[in-house]
Amino acid sequence: MRDEELGEVLRTMLADADPVPAAELAAASAALGWRDLDAQLATLTADSLGAEALAAVRGDEPRLLSFATGDVAIDLEVTTGPDGVSLLGQLVPAVAARILVEYAGGSRDAGADERGRFGVRGLPDRWLRVRVEGEGRARSHTEWFRA
Repeated sequence: MRDEELGEVLRTMLADADPVPAAELAAASAALGWRDLDAQLATLTADSLGAEALAAVRGDEPRLLSFATGDVAIDLEVTTGPDGVSLLGQLVPAVAARILVEYAGGSRDAGADERGRFGVRGLPDRWLRVRVEGEGRARSHTEWFRA
């Protein structure tokens, strides 16, 4: 018996004996959709709020975040308000690029202009991540952050 045939027999046997619940399959599938092994992780290099300020009341002052890879820096101004979270961003070096703001349950598409500027309004107040895809550039994404 070939390896492929043996694998199929085992898969069928295990699926009949102990099937994976639908909720777990859906969660696993969603988790795989969030990974991108070729993208560079832009790590947090600056945050206008310290640990003590994070525990304070949110929504008054914009939060300034800076992320960087070897190729690009992503500077963000994050504000919260009655209409949700708003991001204003700048890519350095300035370049037009596709920007995707990801969050659990969805994402919002935006574009950075030729000066590297972009903005997204009405985001949910959840964990967010900014993905950058530019022509001829390596894809990158920020670490997850909260407003």
